[in-house]
Formats: sequence, structure tokens, C-alpha cells
Amino acid sequence: MRKILYIFLVVLISCSQNSEKQDVVVIEENIAKKALPELQPQEVLEMTENVSENLENIFDHDFLNLFTQNRRNLRYFKTVLLQNTLLYAVDGDESTSIKTIPSGTAITILAQNNSNINRYYLVKIDGDDNMWSGWIKEEYIENYMNEAILIGRFSTGPTGRWLRTLSANISTRNDILITTTGWSGDIIVVRRNGEIMHRISVEELFAVGYNASVMRWATDENKVWVRFNADAVTAGFGIFDIKTGELILFDPPYGFAMNFALDPDSGYIWYDDFPFIACAFTFEDIRNSGRIFHLFAYNFFTEEERVIIDTNIGQGFIIRFDRINGLSFERANF
Repeated sequence: MRKILYIFLVVLISCSQNSEKQDVVVIEENIAKKALPELQPQEVLEMTENVSENLENIFDHDFLNLFTQNRRNLRYFKTVLLQNTLLYAVDGDESTSIKTIPSGTAITILAQNNSNINRYYLVKIDGDDNMWSGWIKEEYIENYMNEAILIGRFSTGPTGRWLRTLSANISTRNDILITTTGWSGDIIVVRRNGEIMHRISVEELFAVGYNASVMRWATDENKVWVRFNADAVTAGFGIFDIKTGELILFDPPYGFAMNFALDPDSGYIWYDDFPFIACAFTFEDIRNSGRIFHLFAYNFFTEEERVIIDTNIGQGFIIRFDRINGLSFERANF
């Protein structure tokens, strides 16, 4: 079943993942390393907590105004770059480099990606009139600040130094951000200059306690896919048109559980029917039960009957999709 909503006011955010910190890879050879004089932490680190209450009047530096809920624990960090630093439009994608920022440039760290293995920070360069400038790698920041940011991710008290975590929220053109203000909050779409293009209430679409998260941008970046959920339960999917403000909602396909991959251009979703299991004993029982689980293919646009691609006994599947390699999957064997 599909519901079409025409919306002229709408954003989003994604949840963070925890993983162990490892050594970060190669720094580009063409970046000249030029160390700055040693700085004291109090000279470099500044946590800002007080932001404007007026959501519709977002100024160039008030990135945190996008997120009203739990804002008490949100922070951004001000520092200077240790060396010449590449700026990227997309975190983790070095093919999207924009320019080199000179050593000694003052920046504000606004958010981070959802990885502790290969961390990138969304930054605003001092003097930039836009809300954000782009992404940089973590190694261009003082180690003590990286550690403070990492510790803050796991701190829940009022002294926590939380950065907002973003994943796939910013277009590769680096001009549009789509995020949410939190559980039962709003989805908003904002331009890099701070203009809010669209806003919609998740609570009005579903109910109290539901969240929205960005999944994938279409290739032309005029549309973006969104998932709506309450904890581990998926309530629906949506494809949002950035230009028109139209949101088309789709029910989850029959048998959908949790694991899936999506092709944002064709509308195909690949998913299995292995349930979400929080209990290790229940997982062991299901694994030894001999129960058969399925990998399905379904198209949201055509709404034709789902197709079984493969089966697995006692466990589900690991499913991936990217534009270069297409669909890949393997039977889970935990």
C-alpha cells in the first residue's frame, strides 16, 4: 500500500554505531605536513552549549539548532588544523575532495560519521558563510581532542561532549542536509546556507516514539530514501523528493524483519525474514531448530510479488548493495 503526502516543510539523522578504534590509513602524499607550535588544551578546545531557541532562524554557525531534543548533551569543538588538510564532500570517499585547507586554519567540528574505525568530522572553516564546509579525517586534529570526542560518544551525563553523528545525510554535492530532530521529532531538509527547505513531523506520520533515518540518496540526488522505525520494528519506508517536497510512503514488504539492502534508483530491496533477537539463548535455540529462513527480492515501485533468492537453515543473510558491484550476499554463519 502507498500513501502520497505533499509536504512543503521537512529533515533527519542517523544513529551511531560502536566499533573498536584501529589505525587510520594512508595520508595523501601530496599534502605537506607542517606542524604548529604546541598548544595547550585550554587554548584549543571550546565546548559550546548555548544556542538559539528560534529553529526557523538558523544562522551560519548555529548547526546545533537543527537538533532540539537532547540538545543539552550536544556539543561542537573549536580547534586549529595541525597541517594542510584535504576537505571532502562525503566522509570516507576520497574521490570527493574539494580543496586543501592550510595548516593553522581555525575550524569548528560540528558532527562526526558513524565509525570509530575510520572517523571523519563535519567541519565549518572559520570565515565560511555556510552552515558547514565539508568533511576532514580525524588525524588532522590533536589526539587529546579525538579522545575527548570518542569518550563523549559513550557519556550520558550532562558533562558528555556529544557530537551529532551523521551517516549518508549530506548529498555528494555537499549542498543539502537531511536529518531528524530526534525520536518523535521532525524530518527537515536544509541547504548549506542554513535555509530550511522542508519540514515534516514523524509523529504525525506514525505515532509517538517513532524515528526516521536516512538510508540512501538516488544517483541524481533529487530523491532520498528514509526508514521509519520504533526500536527494532520497521514501520515503513519512504522516498522523498527534495525539489517538490513530495514524500511517498511504502509499507514494509511481507516478511520483512531487519536485515536488508536497497537500490535507491530501481526501488529494489533485498531482505531476509530472520527476526531480531536480543537474547543469546533464543538465538542459539533458533540456530539449532532447523528452521529455514529466506532471502527475498521485492520492488517498491512495481509492487510485484516478492521473489525468493536463497535460503539458509537456522540463520539469515549478510546483504550488501553498491552501484559498482550491485547486489552481493552470503549466508550468515555466526
